[in-house]
Amino acid sequence: MNLVPGWKNFDTEQLRALAAGTPFLQDPGERLCPACGVRDVRSYLYKSDRDGRPTLIGYSWSTNCHRFDGSTGPYPTGMTFDDPMDDMPAQDRKRLRGDLDQLFAYLDELWDNGRLPQSFRF
Repeated sequence: MNLVPGWKNFDTEQLRALAAGTPFLQDPGERLCPACGVRDVRSYLYKSDRDGRPTLIGYSWSTNCHRFDGSTGPYPTGMTFDDPMDDMPAQDRKRLRGDLDQLFAYLDELWDNGRLPQSFRF
């Protein structure tokens, strides 16, 4: 199901290809896009609380072919990381996260300005 006009979800095989190799948390730089072959897949994670439990939410997207994926899972115990959106007012974060097209454009700006990728510590 395509959730954003002009964007397509990575298919199952493409997601497997993205997951192969060095784990993202160990090497958070751009990865090769399995759909278009360009090294431009970027990722962003943030911490949320869902039903009183810490949750890790992530997005990965290709800046070239506009494929993406979103994921939600338990927050790993002991993990910390920087989030360049932490200093943004809550209503602005919520608005951005509610519009993936705007979110990806904003996150691309953060990458281009050197504020992403994030650094992860365990």
